[in-house]
Amino acid sequence: MVVHLFMTVFILLFGTPEKEEKVTGFSLWIPDIRANTLIPRKYTCEGDNVSPEIHFENVPHRTRSIALVMEDSIDFITNWLIYNIPPDSMLHSGVPSEFKVGSMCQGKNGLGQFGYSGPCPPSGTHYYDFTAYALDTVLECDEDMNVHSFRRIIEGHVLATYSLRGLYWTEQNTEPCVKVSIWQKIMDFFKTWR
Repeated sequence: MVVHLFMTVFILLFGTPEKEEKVTGFSLWIPDIRANTLIPRKYTCEGDNVSPEIHFENVPHRTRSIALVMEDSIDFITNWLIYNIPPDSMLHSGVPSEFKVGSMCQGKNGLGQFGYSGPCPPSGTHYYDFTAYALDTVLECDEDMNVHSFRRIIEGHVLATYSLRGLYWTEQNTEPCVKVSIWQKIMDFFKTWR
């Protein structure tokens, strides 16, 4: 209680740092995916394998671009990395799997390809985090960008973040989209340390 009182007095006297926009309510909204619920089959390798429609809300006023990362939090596989999303826009369903899409750029997913790769777990329940980053900069488009280099580049530029978790379950799945070798993961990691 004493700490809470001290922090309240401190904030009233000195305000909050300018980067404290993390409490603005920045969020993302996916019409077909609610937090902690099943991701519809059409967005997975067992369906159409297309990206979902995504909206960004309460974007901080100093935002120059938005980035989005989708990852399997069990296997730490990147399903999607898209950046330089204009702050006043949304992502339509079915973003093409190309490096550049309008003013936006896509990094490499866990398969080493540009664009969206839907959930495709080998078995059991996997959790997929859609994390949006409001950035105070526009990133240089880089065909070698992966999630590791992306996270290094955005340090000091993040105004706000928001994550939404969906899940996908399968009894057994042997689709090739999950066959990312450990060697590929190691190579991707070391590419960021050039």
